Amino acid sequence: MASIVTVLGTRPEVIKLSSLLPLLNLQWSHALVHTGQHYDEEMVNIFFGDLNLAPPDYTLAVGSGSHAKQIARIILGLEEIFQREKPKLVIVQGDTNTTLGGALAARQLGIPVAHVEAGCRSHNRQMPEEQNRVVVDHLADYLFTPDTIATENLAREGIGSDRIFMAGSTGVDACLRNWGYAATQPILDDLSVGPRTYGLVTVHRAANTVPEVLAGILAALNEIAERLPLVFPMHPRTRAVFDASGLADGLHPDIHLLPPLGYLDSLALIGNALVVLTDSGGVQEETAALRIPTLIVREETEWQAYVNAGTHRLVGTKPETIVPQFQALLRDGSLDAMPMHALPAAAGAAERITAILGTILPYDQPIQLPVKRSSALEHTV
Repeated sequence: MASIVTVLGTRPEVIKLSSLLPLLNLQWSHALVHTGQHYDEEMVNIFFGDLNLAPPDYTLAVGSGSHAKQIARIILGLEEIFQREKPKLVIVQGDTNTTLGGALAARQLGIPVAHVEAGCRSHNRQMPEEQNRVVVDHLADYLFTPDTIATENLAREGIGSDRIFMAGSTGVDACLRNWGYAATQPILDDLSVGPRTYGLVTVHRAANTVPEVLAGILAALNEIAERLPLVFPMHPRTRAVFDASGLADGLHPDIHLLPPLGYLDSLALIGNALVVLTDSGGVQEETAALRIPTLIVREETEWQAYVNAGTHRLVGTKPETIVPQFQALLRDGSLDAMPMHALPAAAGAAERITAILGTILPYDQPIQLPVKRSSALEHTV
């Protein structure tokens, strides 16, 4: 039996929990469940190896499908595991169907839930991720927020302050912890690009992979590639739409498409880019930690703190909004000014969460861990 069960199922969850999982293994009897929500299992397996993580104790392999089918399979599979392990706490992260399924399965069995990365809001209730994170926050017993904006979001929704703990970002932890390894990767040499000589692109959200939306984003990238070569590791969902819709026709020769990459290669490309264009929440955290100017290819973001800080800009999904923002960066010197801001990206979130959990659930095998402290949980990155 395990005192704590952690549930994850996607690439971002593996990355963002990579700094916390080893600490849980040190302090408690701990079991890890991988739901297999990510339909390209090879991508997730790459990241377990890159991050030197122990393999999951359980794998559900729920696969792709509608939101309802995916969540139902997750709940059914987790119910059996929870009944076998009888955990005293279940940990979920972020805003995926795995997050929601894990929280629902636990609460229906009366097991307390801890939500890592709680309180983030895009304020767009049409997004499945927003629906998931809101529901999980109101189900969870312990909510670990990354910054003051997320903490204030929960307070406005009536969640008691005794359930909220501002811990910082485990995504930033993972990035800073692994940057030294990433910086030694040969990926730049393999692609024959130098630091700050290219832009990096990532696009994967369902709303952005609708053919007409993706076509607009690619049109913007074609214009940008006239000024700056672009490296574009293409997510399997994006690639499927790209291939089926004939969008390869007319693609600028300086847009270099790549297959999905391992975490360290991805991090190396992020940290050496002149600018990053992305719709990924995780990449927004990584570019913040590494001080890379970022254009967010969305209409809203759950990481508003970075936009407020001035290092990230919301640019929408149309050429007429994306291209002028990129041109402004080149013209007004913002590429130099944007990275100099102080960001709400505190290091040490994993140690902080572990210490707080230790006051809630006594350690099975107590080990003293250093906790990095900051009065405002903010530092300049």
